[in-house]
Amino acid sequence: VDTPMWTDVDALFARAEGLEIGEKKRQVGAAVPLGRMGEPRDVARAVCFLASDLSAYLTAQTIGVDGGNVLR
Repeated sequence: VDTPMWTDVDALFARAEGLEIGEKKRQVGAAVPLGRMGEPRDVARAVCFLASDLSAYLTAQTIGVDGGNVLR
């Protein structure tokens, strides 16, 4: 998930692998089947659904908010 922590992680990869700042983030996003990194709002939407009456009959489920990474 693309959070402010990714700024630090991206800088570490840039130094360690000789990449431009932002390149690792672009690579990670491109590798996700939906073509982008997840955003905090993607997780928040799943949480809102689970906290709503719409999920009242849901039990013992795993809900992946991973842009399809589990399919790779």
